[in-house]
Amino acid sequence: LLAGIQVIILFVAFVDASIPFLPLLYIVLLNVLVCTAFVFYRFQKETRFYKAVEAWDQVYDLEAFDEADSPFEKIVQEAVTSQTERYRRESSVSFRLLEQEKDDLLSWIHEVKTPLTAMKLMIERLPDETLRSQIMYEWLRIHHLLDQQLHQKRIPFMRNDLFIGNTELEPILNQEIRALKSWCIPKGIGFDVSLEAETVLTDGKWLGFMLRQLLTNAVKYSEASDIIILSREMAGHVVLVIE
Repeated sequence: LLAGIQVIILFVAFVDASIPFLPLLYIVLLNVLVCTAFVFYRFQKETRFYKAVEAWDQVYDLEAFDEADSPFEKIVQEAVTSQTERYRRESSVSFRLLEQEKDDLLSWIHEVKTPLTAMKLMIERLPDETLRSQIMYEWLRIHHLLDQQLHQKRIPFMRNDLFIGNTELEPILNQEIRALKSWCIPKGIGFDVSLEAETVLTDGKWLGFMLRQLLTNAVKYSEASDIIILSREMAGHVVLVIE
């Protein structure tokens, strides 16, 4: 609109000989320069706040915002602040509920494990070997499901439950293989273990859980065969193969 007005003024001065054209052209050019400088200045001032909003990637950190200057910027800032405070409160409540649910479930799993241990001792005293093997198989399934659920609930908080150190592979493997004995014997499954690398830097408890899941799946989908377990060092890392 402003440019159109300047063009009309120049056109009138060009058509009307009584109006001096060059002085008017000078005034128009000066006006255009002043308006251009003003628009550039206002653009930088008006967009600084919104650029900060666009670059904002901290969900709850409001310090990244520049102080709002104009009324519209203050409206945006107040809306973002109120939404952030609301989400912060909701997140805090959800986190507390999640913690409570996790604690309740972990407590329940630990309570269930006590009668399961007693049941295992009772099953081992059964005189009928066939019946003992069948019941032990079902007991093992329940035990693995509870153990899997227990570790899955701990995974989001794993950083608080890690102890990294040099861990021997053989004792952990032997423990997990012995736990599957009652399942492997009826299916005719054996284990061929060859450990070239015997020590690994890891958390023994979580390594045992991962091996338990892998070995359980291997036994589940195998029949009358040997499960091969190999370990070797490659490029400075220990590689464990289960096939």
